[in-house]
Amino acid sequence: MRRQINKIRNSIRTWLRQRPYHKVAKAVMRQKCGLDRNEHHVLCIGNSITIHPPCKAVQWSFNHGMAASCPENDYCHVLEQRLRQLNISSTVTPINIAVWEENFSLDLDELLHSICRGKDIIIIRIGENVKDVQNFECALSHLITYVRQYTGTIILTGQFWPNELKEKAVVVNAQKYNLPYVPLDWIWELYRDECTPSNGESPFVCEHPNDYGMKLIADAIYNVL
Repeated sequence: MRRQINKIRNSIRTWLRQRPYHKVAKAVMRQKCGLDRNEHHVLCIGNSITIHPPCKAVQWSFNHGMAASCPENDYCHVLEQRLRQLNISSTVTPINIAVWEENFSLDLDELLHSICRGKDIIIIRIGENVKDVQNFECALSHLITYVRQYTGTIILTGQFWPNELKEKAVVVNAQKYNLPYVPLDWIWELYRDECTPSNGESPFVCEHPNDYGMKLIADAIYNVL
């Protein structure tokens, strides 16, 4: 286990050194939310990695984080299980806003208002579907400004699939708003084989993290709480 932890840390250090904004990234990685044993209600704003409804087109029959073997094993449910060890009343709610990733002009109030209410921690775990990379930094800033109406405790995660420009957009916003930042692309870089489903899913589904990958995502997020 110690060897695995050191391998992860060394990978993250290497990843940071290779980026021109590595000093900024290292600074925001040190941020923590200061989790306590109070009741917490968490919202995970994401895409298909967070939750995806049944879809025949991609041979997906469930309604949880794509490629997890069951709801209990996607990263939102794993995170909820961890939080409930501190307070049984804590909850983690997932929402898929992949439509926003593909169209930044969508009304955030219509997408998020009802589900943001009552949440004291909001995790923004998006970006993989973004095609308008040039405007992602600005759009993400707008999203952060919107959710700050509901809570000051916001966490940003990086991309599961490595992408230099998208990662930079996240890091810059984490610095701008002084938010915790959680890199995730080391999971794909180090554990791609271990995190790839192998039980007959469609090629689209198989691009997503399996139970082990979901656990690593949940652990990485939990570590900044």
